[in-house]
Amino acid sequence: RNYNIRIQRGPAITLDAGAFVRPKIVPGPGQQPNMGEDAFFLASLGRRTMLTSKTETEKMDDKLPYMSASLQDVSAVGVADGVGGWREAGIDPGEYSKQLMYVTGEALLLTDGKENSLEPQDAMKFAQATTQIPGTTTASVFSFNKSTLVFNAANLGDSGFLIIRDGEIILQSEPQLHEFNMPFQMGSLQIEPMSNRAEEADVYSTRLKPGDILVLATDGLFDNLHTKDILKTVTTQLREGTRPADAARVLADRAFANSMDKKVTTPWSKAMSTEVLSRWKRALGKKIRGGKRDDITVVVGIVTANAKADLPR
Repeated sequence: RNYNIRIQRGPAITLDAGAFVRPKIVPGPGQQPNMGEDAFFLASLGRRTMLTSKTETEKMDDKLPYMSASLQDVSAVGVADGVGGWREAGIDPGEYSKQLMYVTGEALLLTDGKENSLEPQDAMKFAQATTQIPGTTTASVFSFNKSTLVFNAANLGDSGFLIIRDGEIILQSEPQLHEFNMPFQMGSLQIEPMSNRAEEADVYSTRLKPGDILVLATDGLFDNLHTKDILKTVTTQLREGTRPADAARVLADRAFANSMDKKVTTPWSKAMSTEVLSRWKRALGKKIRGGKRDDITVVVGIVTANAKADLPR
């Protein structure tokens, strides 16, 4: 006798993500675009693929430079913001952040799924120990296991992430600051021994569900868009069927517009009013307005469940 048995498989859970970078420097006529000090990576274990600031090509729209990348079945993501003060020493701050993200992503990609798999903080520690060039950077990195749905993250400095479920934020990283406008920053301990260590990063863990939305970004987003606006914008975009990379672009461009606006009220202007203005000026109703000119890198991801057809056996 011949039997045709059909085995019902569960839905395939994946994380699809897109990144968008909008640098703060607008090139003049004849000038080459400068992609700034931010960096990112998107890595997929299943596809054995990694997209980074070092592999993608800058483009132009309306005379503004940008970089965009999309990847399905993502297993790890990271963003970093190189500290601009290094320019005063003749060093490109973006070189360290881009190399650190590249090494971090490679470490997670090469070890993920193996017996000695690295967690995001471990990968950041490895990258800090092996990236031997001048510079310092903030960093926010997460991994996602589609089999267990476990999300693990490490965040150092004022880049960060938030997770949205059913229109509500269920988890958000906290910025790490030595003092106002001075975030924790990691660098080569041989070159910059006073920099923060990857071990000082805050560590987060939770379990995701299909439909969850993730936003990972440098402080250029969080300084120029209020959290409620990030929440409303990204949920609306994805509900309308917008691709994650295009949703990231909408967020980045709205933050960029605010960064150039001298009259808008932003998280940055509110913080400046609190930290810079004296108490008596605040009592008189004085306020600082405007956004913060900064590079803006945004990654948007969404957890999806794709039903698989029954397979004959």
